[in-house]
Amino acid sequence: NINARLNCACQLLHTQINYYNVSCYCHTLGKLDLSRNPKPVFEELPVARILVIDDEAIIRDLLRDILESDGHEIVEAENGHEGLERYDPESIDLVITDIMMPEKDGFETISELKIKKPDIKIIALTGYGLHNLPVAFDLGASRVYEKPIKPQDLKQAVTDLLSE
Repeated sequence: NINARLNCACQLLHTQINYYNVSCYCHTLGKLDLSRNPKPVFEELPVARILVIDDEAIIRDLLRDILESDGHEIVEAENGHEGLERYDPESIDLVITDIMMPEKDGFETISELKIKKPDIKIIALTGYGLHNLPVAFDLGASRVYEKPIKPQDLKQAVTDLLSE
């Protein structure tokens, strides 16, 4: 999927570059020389700053890899307490939180995030049973999923929530 998008983007870039008669370097050609200052080729894709809160480093790494592949910036925290410390309502666009964590669980984290910013979008994840998901939803999570979440489901949820 990423390679297909890169190929498509490069084809468009090459078309634009040829129009302006300047040189280009990408994964198939050479360096990009915009000495003639052409108009921008692409509008910048909207990316989000996403706070990922999970006590398992491997899950944070997996979520970061999935989301960074779409261009999002990731801020990580290993529990709800740390997540609330790292949460900045002015710069964080979306939060993904685990439910069962030490120090401060996802339920408390969701409740406190909603107090700080009532319209914050939150995706709640749990690997400890479906009975936790309705509670997270009732506390204010925008979407709730059981682990493991499929990458395409996560990407779609993030896209949907960011476009609301």
